[in-house]
Amino acid sequence: MKKTTLVLLASLPLLAPILEAQTTVHTNPVGFINLTIKGTDAGKGLTGISVPMLPQALYSGVITGSTTSTITDNNATWADDQYVGLDPNGSPTHYIEITANANDATTVGSIIGILDSDDAANELSLNGDPSGLDGASYVIRQCHTIASVFGDANSAGLTTGQDLASSDVIFKMTNDGNGGMVWGQYYYQTDPTVALDPTGVGFLGGTGWRSDKSSSSDLIKNTVILPTEGLIVRRISDGDVTVTLPGSIKMNNSKTQILKGYNLVSLNYPVEMTLEGLGIQSMLRSGQDSSSSDRVYHINGAGAFDIYYYQTDPTVALDPTGVGFLGGTGWRKSGFSATDAKDSVIPAGHSVIVYREDQNQTDWNSTVPFN
Repeated sequence: MKKTTLVLLASLPLLAPILEAQTTVHTNPVGFINLTIKGTDAGKGLTGISVPMLPQALYSGVITGSTTSTITDNNATWADDQYVGLDPNGSPTHYIEITANANDATTVGSIIGILDSDDAANELSLNGDPSGLDGASYVIRQCHTIASVFGDANSAGLTTGQDLASSDVIFKMTNDGNGGMVWGQYYYQTDPTVALDPTGVGFLGGTGWRSDKSSSSDLIKNTVILPTEGLIVRRISDGDVTVTLPGSIKMNNSKTQILKGYNLVSLNYPVEMTLEGLGIQSMLRSGQDSSSSDRVYHINGAGAFDIYYYQTDPTVALDPTGVGFLGGTGWRKSGFSATDAKDSVIPAGHSVIVYREDQNQTDWNSTVPFN
């Protein structure tokens, strides 16, 4: 895979870690990325985005012991219940990520949420299985949230209204494990009745981040966005919106879980990628056309989905030219079976949807795409 030379867009002294004397922290280069969210004047008002800039690491260490639900770090300095919390959907607010593992390089990039921390036992309880990770290096980070990405008071400038229908919407997608899509919808609500309510809250649920499940909870702003998660934003207004996201740049490989069906995923790194550069081909089913293949969906600049697949042409051996009569073998865009699409670009900060037919879960292990 061709690698890009990474040039930091900015050096941000603000993000230099503030270290407590007892805390060990692993630091990465810092910078920022501008995420452009397209308006309806450019097309359908849909934009798929990633959140590739990471919150600063809070702790780093080496795993000295593990079970199916815990890790131990004999040199840990955390306190009881440190790095512990749940968002409105019950997802952990902090996670560990494996950054190096000489015993099994395929585990690098694994992300597991933290449920509890025990000072006396130097132990973290996790919401996934970390067994076998003894000797691996890891960091602890706090997850991004709706508020940390788009602003506690919508500094991003998304269109606001008094309900979901009159606002721009941020979509988070969860795979239900059976191939189905479960959508969460988030928007910034402006309650016009706040001035009329003696309590200052408002009669329509108040002003702030809200969801399709709650128009009144101020906690919605704390909804977690994992580094591997993609988002889709639907604008209802003309004009683009630019979200500037500062943070740390991931310098280790990534690992993203891919389930049967549709998976809305991040690209993990703040650089543009080609289809070939994604390194995703080996985990996708390849057929002689789009309908018989797994697919990658990307929202283009007009807000429409470009659909890509890896085509295997069974007639290549029969064609004296070695190309094949069905368009040849390689990356293709739906509707263009004879045109090589391997160099199609996914811009920095975008997300993709990966559709996989296979029932078995797999992992997309992606390497750092820059030097």
